[in-house]
Amino acid sequence: MGLLTLPNEELIRGSAEEVFDLIASAEGGWLFNAECEVLRAGAVVRLQLPTLAHGDQPLGATGRVVFVERPKRLVIEQFAPWPARLTCTVTGERDPRNGEPEHCRVRVVCEVPEEALEWHLRRRGLRSPSRRGDDEQPVGLLLSQSGPGNVFAGATENLARMAIDEINDDGPPLGKRLRLAVGDDGTSPSIGANAARMLAEEGCSGIVANGISTVFMAAGSALRHHDALLIFSLANEGGPVNGRLLRLGERPLAQLGLAIPRVMSVADGRRWFFAGNDYSWPAAVNRCAGGVIEDAGGTVVGQRLVPLGTRTFEPLIEAVERSGADCVLSTFVGADAAAFERQFYAAGLRDRCKTLSPGLDEATREHIGTAAGAGIWAVFGYFEDLPTTENRDFLKRYRQRFGPWAPPPSSLSESVYETLHLLAHAVRRAGSWDPRDVARAMRSSRFSGPRGNVSIAADGEMTQEMYLAEAVAGGYEIRG
Repeated sequence: MGLLTLPNEELIRGSAEEVFDLIASAEGGWLFNAECEVLRAGAVVRLQLPTLAHGDQPLGATGRVVFVERPKRLVIEQFAPWPARLTCTVTGERDPRNGEPEHCRVRVVCEVPEEALEWHLRRRGLRSPSRRGDDEQPVGLLLSQSGPGNVFAGATENLARMAIDEINDDGPPLGKRLRLAVGDDGTSPSIGANAARMLAEEGCSGIVANGISTVFMAAGSALRHHDALLIFSLANEGGPVNGRLLRLGERPLAQLGLAIPRVMSVADGRRWFFAGNDYSWPAAVNRCAGGVIEDAGGTVVGQRLVPLGTRTFEPLIEAVERSGADCVLSTFVGADAAAFERQFYAAGLRDRCKTLSPGLDEATREHIGTAAGAGIWAVFGYFEDLPTTENRDFLKRYRQRFGPWAPPPSSLSESVYETLHLLAHAVRRAGSWDPRDVARAMRSSRFSGPRGNVSIAADGEMTQEMYLAEAVAGGYEIRG
């Protein structure tokens, strides 16, 4: 895997057991400030990586522990911002005078792939040498490899690559094999706009955006003078579309109309508190939820939105408790959602207050943890546990390709897989990569995939089945 192997070694005072136990903790361990619920194989982990440029803030990364031999060896597979491998070995050394443990020799080896160097170049507006062949057509993927949204980026990129391979195996549209070009939006409109512009300038006639709504809007503005189709794949608030912009994904009314009455029934209460990140999608969800709650006989007793990247939620959680809410509508994203739900659980509010989150997927639930995540409700057009033959076949292909420890597919990431297939079908129908021709061909199109049958209306809105699920140990269990 590694283009570069970066070793580092140092002595740390203490026994091997003591040093190993401090690798990861709730407060962040000494190994790249690692955090995970339990240090065991299969546990998800968040890291803080150093960056190449002096003065840059540490870079948040996500991965999974894939091997533990306590207290000797630990292996972490990193998912985002790029795939990588981190191996840590701990060797205890004794004091030659009395044979007592004195210190440990700790060796950390990072296998850094080519993608990591390309990522750093692109973030600084530089491009690596083009690998495009005359018989290739680049297709763009704009996703949050960094920032709060990178919790679900690993599965998203995996499923994009799987879709591209399937399309090429079936016969690439117009005879040119598709090649995936990836841009990181940093969960930031300005970074996303630059990344989208770079993808278009590299020849991507179609770009799938899988991030927050403000990034999509900034990317759309950045592409005004570029001949590229930009498609928003995941849950969003809707909005204007044209010949070069399409918004697919779940819409708030379809999600909340199914979920709110059921969650109120389970909570045996009608008082709602709105808590989330401060940008366009949460605001739109809250506006829609107000009407649905009123129709269901409920009332809104409080609302508070905080900036993306917030990590301390005590004031907000105290406001929820003071409000007497029975239910919380949570519109936090990725790492913010994980941090909020862990603190909400630690405050003892989970038992007395149900949480409904229309954006909290399987990958984010993993980062919340089993205990803190249990009892959260989510509503999407796809869940990993959908009991259909199509989904079982899809998951089998995914696990065969990426292994048992790969991040779980969810509606947020599966939407990219589906959108790329829809894009390829539309190009074949249009007989062209012209963005306006492809956009027209995508409208009124249909596709049958892991989430079942979906169709796209003339205004670009996707019609699909909606499912309500409750978080349990290991994932979500579909309740309706």
